[in-house]
Amino acid sequence: MPGWNGDSITTDTLGYGPLISNLTLKEIKIFDCGSLNPDKLRFPQPPRINIPGENIPTLQEVFDLLAEYPEKNIWLNVEIKISPEFNVTAPINVFVKAVVR
Repeated sequence: MPGWNGDSITTDTLGYGPLISNLTLKEIKIFDCGSLNPDKLRFPQPPRINIPGENIPTLQEVFDLLAEYPEKNIWLNVEIKISPEFNVTAPINVFVKAVVR
């Protein structure tokens, strides 16, 4: 399960791209999310820096990274959503199995 906020993956700031639910994890990992320079007017804080070559992490990879810093006492609020709109999300049985894993 990718750790991502949004329905689609884009290669620019216009917001056009394939739906994440239509991609395999291997296809998602191809995207370089560390090189896109976000619109500073829409996203002024915190300051953004480019980290070329960074991929979209899985939720497990996010957990693993945070586990490397136990002294930081970092908390996460993981919000898992499913949209009932046709062709926007995985079927409910697939979604539930992915979350429970």
